[in-house]
Amino acid sequence: NDMRGDTPAAIDDVEAALAIFTDRLGSEHTAVARTLLRHGGLLLRSGAVEQAVEAFQRSLDIYLARVGPGHPDTAVAQCRLGCALVRAGEKSDGWESVPASANSKS
Repeated sequence: NDMRGDTPAAIDDVEAALAIFTDRLGSEHTAVARTLLRHGGLLLRSGAVEQAVEAFQRSLDIYLARVGPGHPDTAVAQCRLGCALVRAGEKSDGWESVPASANSKS
């Protein structure tokens, strides 16, 4: 839906998908993490910065636990969380929020 500029409808769609993935696959599945990234991006676009930070943090936590710090998906989640934190004004450098283990190559 957001390709037409309908961010609220897209948020609703992604939240529905998130509920389905969580119910069927479990809250720690990488499909849930991927959907949280999408959700966070839509929330950020809509101005719900704090909610976006929460979505990106959950996604990062899942990726760190499931695929580890060296995985490309983990790096994407780190980047999006850092950008959201900067936008929220919580950090002058979003990388401050990233666990040291996520910054190392494993």
